[in-house]
Amino acid sequence: MPAVKRDVLFALIAVAVVGAICYGLATAKPDFLSTKPKPFVAELGKKNADKFVMRVNGDPITEMEFTAAFSQLPEDMQRQFASVQGKEAFAEQLIRLKI
Repeated sequence: MPAVKRDVLFALIAVAVVGAICYGLATAKPDFLSTKPKPFVAELGKKNADKFVMRVNGDPITEMEFTAAFSQLPEDMQRQFASVQGKEAFAEQLIRLKI
């Protein structure tokens, strides 16, 4: 068998093996569903108790704590996060910070 045919045969076998390995890994991996964290909202029974805005790893973050963290932002960032969507984005950043 000439050397060129042997090299082509070896290359085809290598491509087939690598393809089979990639296919096997792609079918074996579990599908992970990406979920966006949603703040947990709940109210305490007492009137003068602060409201929970969300929980991070089971630890509650109160409305007062959220507002205090928000007020520490620079003014231009506060204007950027002033809308409802902006506060949700800030809540996601706060969650990442707490984790």
